[in-house]
Amino acid sequence: MVIFLILTHTRPDISYTVNALSRHTAHPTNKHWVALKHLLQYLKGSISLCLHYQKAIFEGHEVIEWGDADYPNDEMERKSITGNLITYCGNPVSWLSKRQSVVAQSTTEAEFMSMNICAKQLRWITYLLQEFNQKLTPPIICNDNSGAMIISSQASLKPNTKHLEIQYQ
Repeated sequence: MVIFLILTHTRPDISYTVNALSRHTAHPTNKHWVALKHLLQYLKGSISLCLHYQKAIFEGHEVIEWGDADYPNDEMERKSITGNLITYCGNPVSWLSKRQSVVAQSTTEAEFMSMNICAKQLRWITYLLQEFNQKLTPPIICNDNSGAMIISSQASLKPNTKHLEIQYQ
């Protein structure tokens, strides 16, 4: 499985699948072997897919982050999966697929926790680019959950979301 984890550094399209399969390496079932075979067939059929970096085609040095989460994914643990992609000048520079560390109480909460994970990665990428003296426009965060966007933009949280304030300040 280590080789697949290494492949995720150059193939963001397999990050979710590798993340899901890696949780079953100790006790794989037939279903997992079938999924692994499917992944191998996909890799063989998409061998020409690769990351291609090109010079920015626009003036601004834009950093854009796309994030998403599911709710709930794992029937045993009920933990959501966070996925994100960060681009700089239209080129992918960071991506992840990761199981969240706590159980979300709603889809909005899962998306909010995903935004928190992604914001930490976005902050690191922004600092790194600034170290290279890149002039950046303010980062753009794209999320498909309006509730999570509202919560993240509020200075203080409502009573039903106060528990988020403690963990995600």
